[in-house]
Amino acid sequence: MISFRNCSSFDLSKFSIAIVFLTSTSVLTLLSTANGQQANESTDATEASWAIALHGGAGNVPRNKTAAELAIYQASLNAALKAGTDILESGGTALEAVTATVMLLENDPLYNAGKGGVFNAQGEIEMDASIMDGATLKCGGVSGMTMLKNPIMGARVVMEKTDHVLMAGPQANMFCISQGCEAVDPKYFFTGSRWNSFQKSMRQGKRSFPAVPLHGFPEGFQPAAQPPATDEAKGTVGCVALDQNGNLAAATSTGGRTGKLPGRIGDSPVIGAGTFANENMAFSGTGRGEEYIRHSLAARMAWMVGEQNMSLEAAGKKCLTEILAPKDGGLIAVDQAGNLFLDENTGSMARAWAKSDGTRKVAIWENPL
Repeated sequence: MISFRNCSSFDLSKFSIAIVFLTSTSVLTLLSTANGQQANESTDATEASWAIALHGGAGNVPRNKTAAELAIYQASLNAALKAGTDILESGGTALEAVTATVMLLENDPLYNAGKGGVFNAQGEIEMDASIMDGATLKCGGVSGMTMLKNPIMGARVVMEKTDHVLMAGPQANMFCISQGCEAVDPKYFFTGSRWNSFQKSMRQGKRSFPAVPLHGFPEGFQPAAQPPATDEAKGTVGCVALDQNGNLAAATSTGGRTGKLPGRIGDSPVIGAGTFANENMAFSGTGRGEEYIRHSLAARMAWMVGEQNMSLEAAGKKCLTEILAPKDGGLIAVDQAGNLFLDENTGSMARAWAKSDGTRKVAIWENPL
């Protein structure tokens, strides 16, 4: 079953596709037309041989975006979805699928993860990520990353090359780099829209803030005297997957909260809060990280499914309507049978999902786009 509480979607089978997607090394282009259709649907009882879902953050994306702006979102979500589905279709592991998917999302400035991360109170971008293999319960997380191009690769380093679960701060940065993670100048993560959002947020909160980012402006950037109002999307990214061998995995990556205190750690790198996977289900969350930590939300949902025999849909709805408060966030999950759950209580969540039965869809809001 795929459940969305009346969320709507793009049916990718009805798209004519040419792709525009920017990563650090390539440009893909997508121009598409589609008829939106309701995504509150059920599938038959046949178990999927593989399934995948991803999110680009729960928040309140304005509905007045232009067709060109929506095409950029579609292109980004489709490209990330394809990265994961290509791996699963070819017999690859869930772990590789979630890694590849999250890396593409980290490389896209649309999201608050990797390139495009938000600024903390001192004008620095500190990033968190985690990953978990449901087959083995091996997991890893990193926090306070400032130089790793792809924090999710740092999380894999912690999982695969140490006997730890979570590493943080400058020493973690340097350890991950020593183990082969790609390092970049911190200015790489800068985007003008996030800098403008930072200034707007700090002014609204009547908080002092630096006139220049901690690591300076990238070459060629000209700050506006009065930065325009910008939309502040939550933007955390994540992916869950079931592979053809029946194994599950989850991964999450974020820049955290705009204006957060330096050193703040949210739920995204915390196993059992923002990320979890075992033999029953995989989970990635997005939203107010402190609430996901307080409620051990990811582990609690896995307990509902595995120990309480709740359906993925029932457990997901309980998390969003009875445990979290309204506007707290959203989540994606997949279970051992390939059932998917993607939902939020914030008004929108950029997301995409696919299954081995041919399903290919993306969505942002409840109503058809």
